[in-house]
Amino acid sequence: MERFGRAPDTLRLAGVTLLAAAAVYALAVGTGAGREWDASLVGMAVDGGERRTAIAVAHAVNPATAVLAVLAVAVLASRRGGRPVAVAAVAIAGGGPVAAIALEWGLGALDPTGGEEARALGSAFFPSGHATVVTAVALAALLATQGTGSRVRPAVAGIAAALLAAPQFLLAWHHPSDVLGGVLLAIAWAAAVTHVLLPDGEVPNREGNSARRGLAVLAILLTTAAVLAEALPAPMPAVLTTLAVVTTAAWGTVAFAALPLTAEARRRSRSWAPHR
Repeated sequence: MERFGRAPDTLRLAGVTLLAAAAVYALAVGTGAGREWDASLVGMAVDGGERRTAIAVAHAVNPATAVLAVLAVAVLASRRGGRPVAVAAVAIAGGGPVAAIALEWGLGALDPTGGEEARALGSAFFPSGHATVVTAVALAALLATQGTGSRVRPAVAGIAAALLAAPQFLLAWHHPSDVLGGVLLAIAWAAAVTHVLLPDGEVPNREGNSARRGLAVLAILLTTAAVLAEALPAPMPAVLTTLAVVTTAAWGTVAFAALPLTAEARRRSRSWAPHR
């Protein structure tokens, strides 16, 4: 494998996801069509048994569980990757939500597009802190366990994170674009932290390139379909939006897991080789 600095991959991933999050904000908050789409999904909030299930899932993500998750990631990263990886994992899992909250308040106060007050739920909702924290923790866990050789683990982590985030808009506690923005922000933050704190890496196996591209295309298609499905009977718009968030998170975690490996991960990857 070829040694090189992380800049080409980490900065590319951070830049793409940050631009995508900015585009989601500009369209969802700054345009009437975007605000109407968000409002239409807010008006389709689940009820009955589905609502009780969604509330239980949503309440599972709270300050106490978030702190416990960060501590667990820190311990795992320290044991498997050493101090540098542990510091990076904590910065991802703990710093991502803080960045999301600061951005949420800042955008609500500055209102750069002039559409914050016109949103269905009001101002200062973008990005979703819940969506950011579950995605950030999933990415930090991936960093802590990199080099284990699993090709399925990253996608599973992304899907699990997205399913924990989805109740935020299914319950109308957040606009759908807030949740999508939170997922994208967490990916951008994780890539940026990795670039700064773990600057040197080695190119891992690139067999997953087609999977990442396929997930990216699918995420774009599902997001487009969800927007165009506004006029369809419920629950199709909500289902398509959930699938769009899930696919976006799966793409982000798969792309993040494919970033250059740290020295400790390279050593662990080689030790796993005979057992694959």
